[in-house]
Amino acid sequence: MAPTKTIPKPDDKPLDDIFIAVLGDSNSAKAFIKDASGSVPLPNTQLDHINFSIPFPLDAYNIQLVQMKEFKVSDTQNDADLLNTLAALVATLHMRGQSLRGVIFLLSLASPRIGGTAKANLDILSKLCDKSGFKNTVFVTPKWSSAIKSYSNRELELKKVYLGKYITAGAQYFRHHDSTGSAKAILQALLKVSWVPLHLQTEVVEGGNLIAKSGASLKLQNDLLTKLKNEMEKKEQEDDEDDQDERRLFQDRFFQLHMEKTDLLWGLAASSDIENEFYKMKKLVLEYSTNFFISVFGDSQLATNKFIELLSGSKMDSANNVQASAEVALGGKHFRLVNMPSFLGNACEADTLNNIASYLAALTLGDHKLVGLIYVYEGSSTSGINLEMLKEIAGTRAMKNLVIAAPAANYSVSQPPLASEAQVIEYNSQLKTSAEKVIRAVSKISNGFKSGLLLRIQREVVHNKTPVADTTAGLKVQALLMEKTQGVEKQLKDHLYKKDHYKGDHVKRKLEIKTAILEFQIACIKQSGKFGAFKDLLMEFENDVSVANAIKQLEAALNKTPTHFPGRFRPSGRLANLYNAHFHEFGNATDLEGAVKAYDEAIKNIPADHPDLPELQLALSKALEQRFEIFGQQSDISKALDSCREAVQMFTNKRSLKKAIALHALGTMFRQKFQRLGETEDIDNSVDSFNQAIFHLEGVNTTSAHGMDILLGDLCGSLILRGKHINSAPDIDKGIDAINKVIPSLSINHPAYCMLKNQWCCAYAEKAKSLKSMTYVTEAIIAGEEAVAKSGHNTQEAHYLANLGTAYFYRYELQTEKHKTSEAKSDLEDAKLCFKSAAYCESANLFVRLKAAKEWAKCTFMRNKRPLKAFKCGVHFLPRIAGLALPIKEQHRRLGEIGTMVGDAVAAAADAKDFSLAVEWSEQGRSIVWTQLLQLRTQNHDLQKQEPKLASELQRLSIMLQKLALEEDSSSSALAVSLNLAPKKDKVLQSPEGLAEEWENLVLSIRKIPKFHYFLLPKKVEELQAAAGIGTVIIINAQAKQCDALILHRSAPIDHIKLRITLGKAKKLQEYLASLLSDTGLQSRGMLKDVKNDSVHGVKTVWEWFPDGETKNQDPLASILQILWERVTMPIIKKMKAQKNLARLPHIWWCPSGPFAFLPLHAAGLYNKNEDCIRNYFISSYTPTLSALLNTSTSAPSGTVKILAISQANAQGQAALPKTEEEIAKIQTHANGLSVISLGGSKATVDSVAKEMQECSWIHLACHGVQRVDDPLKSALILHEGKHLELQEIVKMNLPKARFAFLSACQTATGDKQLTDEAVHLAGGMLLVGYQGVIATMWSIQDHDGPVISDLVYANLLQKKQPDHKRAAKALHLAVEHLRKEKGAPLLHWVPFIHIGL
Repeated sequence: MAPTKTIPKPDDKPLDDIFIAVLGDSNSAKAFIKDASGSVPLPNTQLDHINFSIPFPLDAYNIQLVQMKEFKVSDTQNDADLLNTLAALVATLHMRGQSLRGVIFLLSLASPRIGGTAKANLDILSKLCDKSGFKNTVFVTPKWSSAIKSYSNRELELKKVYLGKYITAGAQYFRHHDSTGSAKAILQALLKVSWVPLHLQTEVVEGGNLIAKSGASLKLQNDLLTKLKNEMEKKEQEDDEDDQDERRLFQDRFFQLHMEKTDLLWGLAASSDIENEFYKMKKLVLEYSTNFFISVFGDSQLATNKFIELLSGSKMDSANNVQASAEVALGGKHFRLVNMPSFLGNACEADTLNNIASYLAALTLGDHKLVGLIYVYEGSSTSGINLEMLKEIAGTRAMKNLVIAAPAANYSVSQPPLASEAQVIEYNSQLKTSAEKVIRAVSKISNGFKSGLLLRIQREVVHNKTPVADTTAGLKVQALLMEKTQGVEKQLKDHLYKKDHYKGDHVKRKLEIKTAILEFQIACIKQSGKFGAFKDLLMEFENDVSVANAIKQLEAALNKTPTHFPGRFRPSGRLANLYNAHFHEFGNATDLEGAVKAYDEAIKNIPADHPDLPELQLALSKALEQRFEIFGQQSDISKALDSCREAVQMFTNKRSLKKAIALHALGTMFRQKFQRLGETEDIDNSVDSFNQAIFHLEGVNTTSAHGMDILLGDLCGSLILRGKHINSAPDIDKGIDAINKVIPSLSINHPAYCMLKNQWCCAYAEKAKSLKSMTYVTEAIIAGEEAVAKSGHNTQEAHYLANLGTAYFYRYELQTEKHKTSEAKSDLEDAKLCFKSAAYCESANLFVRLKAAKEWAKCTFMRNKRPLKAFKCGVHFLPRIAGLALPIKEQHRRLGEIGTMVGDAVAAAADAKDFSLAVEWSEQGRSIVWTQLLQLRTQNHDLQKQEPKLASELQRLSIMLQKLALEEDSSSSALAVSLNLAPKKDKVLQSPEGLAEEWENLVLSIRKIPKFHYFLLPKKVEELQAAAGIGTVIIINAQAKQCDALILHRSAPIDHIKLRITLGKAKKLQEYLASLLSDTGLQSRGMLKDVKNDSVHGVKTVWEWFPDGETKNQDPLASILQILWERVTMPIIKKMKAQKNLARLPHIWWCPSGPFAFLPLHAAGLYNKNEDCIRNYFISSYTPTLSALLNTSTSAPSGTVKILAISQANAQGQAALPKTEEEIAKIQTHANGLSVISLGGSKATVDSVAKEMQECSWIHLACHGVQRVDDPLKSALILHEGKHLELQEIVKMNLPKARFAFLSACQTATGDKQLTDEAVHLAGGMLLVGYQGVIATMWSIQDHDGPVISDLVYANLLQKKQPDHKRAAKALHLAVEHLRKEKGAPLLHWVPFIHIGL
């Protein structure tokens, strides 16, 4: 029964408050406090590690016991927080003129921990109290009546062995008989002793020392180092005494405990240090592209959320912290609205200010402009504190730029903190136009200053290096906290003298108020900065304590150890593990290179029968798998699979846990390979591996349920993938069966909860799709929502969101079929929001985000809205997907997975009448790889003049990245060989990824220089339209529902035409043309079969696709040209109002995309009695991009023309080309004294041709060529002995003199069907290396036609004193006209000749 409490009457003198700490075993402490106060201590919701009892009177005092949690020793974070809180409590009481009067430490005789955790706590207690402080310490053995019967001899041992030195120093010892009287007697004995302050108070509060340097803190740190020493000694005892060399290799063990020590220090610093918050905020700031920020403050987070959501349409989180919305565009500017947290008048004000200060500091250091302040005013109870704090944060000067959004009722705001110059705008929280009015007011104010606002707190924290606690706003927070504390104390005083103080709620109310006082005061102490900033303290560890340093030490030790030294595999394995850990922490691919190399060495040196070998094989396979994920090298995944298979075979025990783990890894690798390459065999192997892993795991007695759940989830994932791939309903059912074994018992605390819920979502969604079941799809949505809710913004969040969006979309389709319109609209909106959120997940896989952006666009379009935002997001990903750090082959492979996204984006912009945006997106989606290589090759002379050091560094990095892109092996070791580099001493060679990041950062820094703000950014339409300065450019965009033509004129607005052809029909034409060329044998120069008898069926087929054509031409190629004429070129001619003028034909450039890149637009026409064709209206050229024309049109004029003429009449393994030598003779005939270097026959070797290309400005190649469909970069010109001059080698060349190339070979302008917009052909490679104009062929030409065309082309180009390759398009046009009209050549003979570039 609780003791009777003596409550002071109104005329009594108030009792003095006494605080006593109770430490030791948690249960014993609670029992003691209950015995003393009458109730157990109530848990505290605000302060960790500390609970307060109900106050109770004792003698002349009002006692409040404070239960402190135990120091755990092994948990450094817990101990740091506990010590920090204890110090804050001591400082708080000191501030109030009080103190922690004493310490009661409970030690149970029955506890086996006296020599363990309890002893460790005693040691720390000795540092907290020191010798003098033990006078105020009482040791208590609880439950004495029962303990004495069983442990009669332990009391003597306890007092003599463990407590002797403390009792000698003045501590008291008591037995507690588990009664109120016993507890109070112990407290009274403690109160009789004269008070001596705790040593911790003397150190931290009175001495002003950092808590991390207090005796208690140093004790915790020394314990960690002792632990290290013990582990080292234990390890040395395990090893042979003669293994002196090997012992030197265990220095990496220091790293682990040093990191624990660092964690401890960070824990101690967390309450007052701004660094943690700052780095989070810096990331939040830098991830947005706009430079114009507006900070939105307000009475509450709800008010500011509503304001931003109204403008941006983006849903804001309800958490009271800094958040950034989507961009808001007004008045030609793009603003980023930043939701600032509100001050709530509680103990969290310090955290709120740190949050705000961190963000504003990051904004300043990120070179972003804060252009305005908005305050959303509601006239609530928190208006006063928030307006006061805003004034302290911003400063008087910045308050002049404040715009207040106030409702009509509060329009005349007259709060004291407001500057008189602040502008007040009437604001209706339901109207977007009202919010836009506020933004316009901010924009108008911002026009008056270009440098942006600098708030007072930004100046103090960033420029003056002032701790947040000492800023003007920080001091204001302290004052507010103290004011609040005093107010609560007054409440307590008033409450004590109320007439109703005898009522039953008195004690509870008193405790609430008193606890509130402590909360505010401790918060105030933490904010005050008396514990200091720990940055300097941590700096001493930064260089000496890190994974990188451990790697360095181990590598140094290994370098001193003979390669044949027994046991060398152990440190090699540890080194690999450290590299692996460093990779997972920082994501630098260099670490993967180090891990793979170290694992390889360990495996090489380990005995074949050593039990650690399979573990090393498995670790190596995982490192190789991760490298494959980054660089896409098939050799890596092949080696990973081989290594993992070996590990599986080495685990010989039947049904072993390790074998199950290895099989699980094998299944994951097969699945990843399938997802990259799409081979059915791989997904079959993945399913088999997971099934075998489950079999082995079922036989393990100690199997973790979590492990089995994860295996079943992964099996489900692979079964669903296979089911979708081969359209197998049984696989979907098996996947559902697998996941159903997990779901019934799945707990929200399961480590793979999100993954398993996501698999459930995917499985049920696929089942719903096949059965058209609302039940299954609803289950899928519920599971998907749970996966997303628990994901916590991890790297898989986008994947989960995308799958949830797919489930919503399936249900939308089902609802639509059932005519449930309103429900369907809601599902479509939810699907769109899921895909949109997935697209914006910064940490997610780019392909997942790109796919999500495409689906977002699709949903938006289906809602009858324009999906431009979605496509903007998707187009932005394209260069990043290609990736500067990847070899070209992998860049092309990745771009091949993009599909029709660019065409869809351009079509959407055109449909929205935003033709400028359509042109920009078309440009950004073409020749991405070539464009990136050109950026690396381009030297900016203006930058060289203004910033020569930056220009030189940019050129150095660009050269390295070029060589890297053109290497087939993307590893760091391959890079070192390619660049003839060796890593510097004690420094690992930089990874490809690191080089790319360094290049990108350098470019960003260049953009900060005046006049270089748009350096290497995608060109705007104003720049692109300059390409039409030399002639009209016609962009042909291919899209599923419509194809468009965008016509760029020199100065007129962009014209647009919707063409009467779809992407599907254009592909049919492409396929038909490819079939025709295959049937005619036009794969090699000089080869042509007669296919007249086989042509009728093909013609009938093509006209079935286009039934409304005019005259049905029976010639196979003529039918294609007629369709192109009627559906593409003739509408363009009419739009341009072009007239026939054969004497003076204008020059146009075609810039086709998709299948149009393979179709002869330059020859479109009717070739019958009423002949009419594009050739009667224009001279046609092609260009892969608009930038290609800009680059060539602005290049310096060539000097003396020097021609390299190459022929290969009898290449090994190829048909003879006797007319090629005649071609070369024709060129020499027209040379007129120009230098012509002729390489024919055995002289035309790969090396000699490559050498002469360096010196000659023009090149003519009359030989066989080959287009490699399986590997476009292997496409080549065939020279002497059948050797290939490959496209991959051509693009490596640097040819500053190059101007014009004539590729009189087969298929020199035939691209890759999977990369239609990438110009991956020989002619495109020639443009890349510097040739401004190229004559090439779309398919193989006839050998006897080569000399005819060459003769006429060079006669035209060289007829004047100054040869000019810019006449090449006209010269080719005239030559082809001669061939077709004078020579009567059929279509297949003359159509393949085309001109590209200038």
